[in-house]
Amino acid sequence: MKLMEKLNRKTLLEKVMKTRPPATSLWQKRESILLFTGTGATVLLASHMSVEDILFSIRDLADVQQVLVDQLREQCGCCDKEGEKDKPLQRVEEEALQREPQDIVEYLREQGVCLRQLAKKLEQNETIFL
Repeated sequence: MKLMEKLNRKTLLEKVMKTRPPATSLWQKRESILLFTGTGATVLLASHMSVEDILFSIRDLADVQQVLVDQLREQCGCCDKEGEKDKPLQRVEEEALQREPQDIVEYLREQGVCLRQLAKKLEQNETIFL
């Protein structure tokens, strides 16, 4: 591939990244790569993979998910105190969590992430460094 083609693709991708609205996903297929850009992550995959490579990719992405959940559990704490897990959330906490995908909130609850602390961190728009 010529240098100018590479530069043009990079410039196009940068323009797309700057102009796309938040909370959307973008798939781009370029020759031998598949690029997925979401709100908080970018995934680069080969556009041609063996079935075994796809299986390993699924496992690797699950590992990444677990690392992120572990980080949230570390930052938010666990609901391991007696009755804390079943204690009702306050209205403000419920509202903060309702703005998020409910399947993810439920998954985090199942993983032991303290939803009360998660809601507080969401309300404060807190940044977590991985």
